[in-house]
Amino acid sequence: MGTVSGATFTPLYTSRGFEVSTNAATNAVFTSIAAGTYNFDMRVNGTGASIATSNNVVLQSGKTYTIYARGVSGSLVSPLGLTVIEH
Repeated sequence: MGTVSGATFTPLYTSRGFEVSTNAATNAVFTSIAAGTYNFDMRVNGTGASIATSNNVVLQSGKTYTIYARGVSGSLVSPLGLTVIEH
């Protein structure tokens, strides 16, 4: 998962599976980024192929957001996508 500006991909984190840690404290590690408008891109580890995007997402200062993947890659019924939730 990362941000895209033009042709530049900047990872926010890499190789992070869903709840792979053994305790809540390490699963709840957040990544801080500056307020602004972002294009988020989820890519296949190792190949860099983009598999889900969410463009023009406005993040405001002082807010907390969750970005998560939903759906199934290659599915027409439930396609893979990214959802952004403001808390």
